[in-house]
Amino acid sequence: MDSYTRLEDSKNDNINNRYNHEFNGNVEYKSDTMNYLKVSPQFSYNTNNGNSGGFSTITQNDLITNRNSRNLNTSNSLFLKTNLFYNHKFAKKGRNFSYWGGVNYSNGDNFKDVSNDYLISEGGVDSTRLQNQLTDQNSHTLGTYSGFSYMEPLWSKTFIEVNYNYSRSATSSVRDTRDVVTGEQVFNPDLSNNYDYQFITNKVGVNYRFIGEKLNYTLGLNGQPAVLKGQNISKDISTIQRTFNVIPSARMVYRFSNQESFEFNYWGRNNQPGFLQLQPIADNSNLQNVVIGNPDLKPEFIHSINARYKQSDWNRGHMLTAGLSYNQTQHKIVTTKMLIPNTVNQISSYTNTNGFYNLSGDYNYSKPFFERKFTVEFSGWGSLNNNVAFVDQNKNVAKMQYGARNWNLDWIWKIL
Repeated sequence: MDSYTRLEDSKNDNINNRYNHEFNGNVEYKSDTMNYLKVSPQFSYNTNNGNSGGFSTITQNDLITNRNSRNLNTSNSLFLKTNLFYNHKFAKKGRNFSYWGGVNYSNGDNFKDVSNDYLISEGGVDSTRLQNQLTDQNSHTLGTYSGFSYMEPLWSKTFIEVNYNYSRSATSSVRDTRDVVTGEQVFNPDLSNNYDYQFITNKVGVNYRFIGEKLNYTLGLNGQPAVLKGQNISKDISTIQRTFNVIPSARMVYRFSNQESFEFNYWGRNNQPGFLQLQPIADNSNLQNVVIGNPDLKPEFIHSINARYKQSDWNRGHMLTAGLSYNQTQHKIVTTKMLIPNTVNQISSYTNTNGFYNLSGDYNYSKPFFERKFTVEFSGWGSLNNNVAFVDQNKNVAKMQYGARNWNLDWIWKIL
């Protein structure tokens, strides 16, 4: 195991200038009390100019690599989105139809100028390696979604709801990499790529709802097939992953009184891999850690549970809230690291695995004193993460715990 002991010591300085521009709007229209339409456009444009520099030392047995790096980065991104929501109420009380849909488009350009100077020491013998690499990357995504819900009353307090959701996102990315050799730019076909991928989901569900004076709850069952397709146009390689998830859902709210309530929720959702995680092309801008995507990744599926209790006393002014949440991920996308023999360098990639979960909780209590001139507040939170990673094909599980407790004293002085 000593041959795999790896020590890293690094220091980096970063300077970034970011400019963000954003616009959001809402247009609402009610032709009568039975119909409602809402259109919500969104626009954002962001630019970033940055440079960074750093020094790192990696030691493994009698191998030592020093890296002096200088990086320049320029990027800009455009995002456009429009949401549509329509609701119609029927004459029969409780009968309701809703439709939602939207389209979004994003486009991003990124340019990197990476320079690395390596000093490699092995058994007292030194050697150097210089690297200068230019990368231009453009990617754009077009996404659409649409869905509807129909609710029919069964009895005075119970309803049946049928819903359908469709979602599709298509991403295209072109990456151009050039190596600077003796002042000349040389196109690198191995590190350049033209890659497309699409993620498509269909979800059909049925919900049973009960709406009472104190107790409201919803029980649902959904089926969701998903397709993740990728096309490496540069190398004429296609991949496809199909998954099907049965997703139960539940929501319950119980109101003990107007000032005290308890809420419980469960739901499931898919999470698609990112573009860089899928792209089967090496990024060797850091030779100590070469990153290669995995086009065979499956989408993640996340189970989420949360519960929250609220209590307030309007006369006395005190308030208590407490919450607990749990998230468990199937096919979690995690990092894999493989050491290159007889070097301090490693290759990083991605794979799907199980065993990832997160448990967290929080509380907050406040109470006023002396005719509400003073307020004491106590709050705290805690979190337990079970993370999974792979190093040299060995599965590593790391449990991390976080937490904090706070208290505040607020003083309000009234001048009459």
